[in-house]
Amino acid sequence: MENRITSAEDFYKREDVSKVVTLPSGLTVRIRKINAHSCLGKGKPTFLQNARNLSKEPADPNATEAEKQERWINMSEEEKEAAVEMSNAMICDAVIEPVVSLERVEGRIFIADIPDADYNKLLEEIRLYSLPSRGKLLPFREEQAPDTSGQAVN
Repeated sequence: MENRITSAEDFYKREDVSKVVTLPSGLTVRIRKINAHSCLGKGKPTFLQNARNLSKEPADPNATEAEKQERWINMSEEEKEAAVEMSNAMICDAVIEPVVSLERVEGRIFIADIPDADYNKLLEEIRLYSLPSRGKLLPFREEQAPDTSGQAVN
């Protein structure tokens, strides 16, 4: 039996590689998982470039809307610009159908035309799909019970 080469289209339709998301407006998109090197280079604002411009304190994924709003208000203009550029890069990189673009291009969705509710839901879905543990605050170090077995621990 001959092995068939998987097409890019088939690859991205696998459930372990992409997910279909319906947004508040009814728009349905297919997103893929993003990772650390997803947006490096390619002429896009990179996560690393923008992360350098963000505040040192990471956002609390369990923050209330009021806390998120307060954090936004307290950010410098440079931090706000970096956060928006990073979010835009994440969306453009993660949405594989229909294609989302940073500029107006025929046949693509211009990111600035996405309604706020859809934009925010899309970011949330991308983060949860790409980084499932991101939604939970995990301890830096877990407490371990003392070893009473008498065996050496490597």
